[in-house]
Amino acid sequence: MSFRNVFNNKYSKTWGGTNKGIADPFITGYFGVYFADMPDAVAINANTINNGVGNEASSSKTAYSSLLTSACLSINVPGVTLNKTTFNGIGTKKWSVPSNTDIGDTISLRFLEFSGLPVSKLFYNWVDAIRSLRYQSSKLTNGTYTKSAYSCSIYYWITNPAMTKNDIEIAFCFTGCFPSKVPTDSFNSDVNTNDKVEIDMDFNIDEMFCSLDSEQDWVKVKCQSLIDTLNWDESKAKLVTGELSGPTDTTTNNGNVNNNNNNSPYVGPPTTYLV
Repeated sequence: MSFRNVFNNKYSKTWGGTNKGIADPFITGYFGVYFADMPDAVAINANTINNGVGNEASSSKTAYSSLLTSACLSINVPGVTLNKTTFNGIGTKKWSVPSNTDIGDTISLRFLEFSGLPVSKLFYNWVDAIRSLRYQSSKLTNGTYTKSAYSCSIYYWITNPAMTKNDIEIAFCFTGCFPSKVPTDSFNSDVNTNDKVEIDMDFNIDEMFCSLDSEQDWVKVKCQSLIDTLNWDESKAKLVTGELSGPTDTTTNNGNVNNNNNNSPYVGPPTTYLV
């Protein structure tokens, strides 16, 4: 792609045309999300979530990952803010210098709910395991109450309309993720309205890795391996019919997350940031 067309187009802003090598605008909407390292908390007192999930055991963490991965309709990520310190002088004169950067600690996702309410049951179990809605204590007992027992990682990528692994435009990894509520507020009714239910859920994040940083290119490599594994038919450049279930991530003793694809160059985020 050549940016010559961009530089010569400062005034007209006309991006269409037939010139070879013209810079194409970035298009959103072609994205994927994958929930990795699902925690033990989601499997405590698990309700049946077979509706719309597939053939996995109803209480398996792989099933929960598949459900959220498949049901996710949208995602909003935080920005990175460069804060500043302002100095005041005589006569209201002001000047500023940068102080620090700040990354938001929340991502917002929207999920489609199914008959049988598997998504809502999953979030109920997850929150209830962290803090029992009845007793306000954790159900992660006997020394199991650690961050890794109730949080997960979320991978997110956007491709161009070709939608293959080689067409990823940007990729993210969010760690330390857990839901912020039980979505009982999604079940309002009106006699004049019959509609689907979409659940908006905010997740806490501890760390955000992004492929815009050349030192974090491993995020893009990981997302490419996920596209390879998520029943993706690259010859048709679309998801094939069938169950959307991702790879099973395992955690080694030193904390690095490894994909079950032995040929994958993915190493994982620095162990400092793993939970």
